[in-house]
Amino acid sequence: MTPPRFARNLSAVLLWELFWGFGNACTSSAIFVPFLSRLSGSKRLVGTVGLTMLLGIPALVVSLWLAHRLRRRRLVVALLWAAQVVGWIVLGAVLRSNAPPMSSIVSVVYASQSVFAFLAGVSMAPTYQLLTGVFGDRFGTAQGLQMLVRQISGVAGGLWAATALAGATSRRTSASRSSSAGSFSPAATSPSSSSSSRRAPRMRSPARRSCPSSGARCGRRDPSRASPGSSRARRSS
Repeated sequence: MTPPRFARNLSAVLLWELFWGFGNACTSSAIFVPFLSRLSGSKRLVGTVGLTMLLGIPALVVSLWLAHRLRRRRLVVALLWAAQVVGWIVLGAVLRSNAPPMSSIVSVVYASQSVFAFLAGVSMAPTYQLLTGVFGDRFGTAQGLQMLVRQISGVAGGLWAATALAGATSRRTSASRSSSAGSFSPAATSPSSSSSSRRAPRMRSPARRSCPSSGARCGRRDPSRASPGSSRARRSS
């Protein structure tokens, strides 16, 4: 038996799953953990961010306790799902500020992930209880369509986030290369500095020239080539 307003409720839930799956893929750990590793530089610190998901285990106990004591189940479920987005808004505001310190970024990421994991666990039992009452016997059909829409939108969100991050990285790299090339361009150097940087010509010392016929220097008499008369005069003396 089809419950009343099944099509309208299913359309509303599928629209929610469409946006939630897309946004959840964009803010997954595969997206922000590499970004955090570039900021902090500590791989051990980055690896412990996933440990915040362990807070979902005690949150399940709170969720089961809360599901049996709720009177306005729809309002509480809406507030629990809306509160999970607050951490990402705070993180985005911190990242948009001018030159945020690394310590504040890391602390905000830890806090937002802890709150997200805890609230996701708390909202699980009340949400399933609400959907079971809304869809009735058609809960299996609605749940299957929810999972299908969430997975498809998650794939689209992950591809879009990866493309956006790759484009931002390439633009930043090209901007840094252009700025470094502009600082060493020939136009940046002044004519005075270029002329002063040129090496001044050396002044040649008045070296004695060598005669082309022999290795002896010009202007000196070679003793090996003395005249025969002078050699005879030396012998007679």
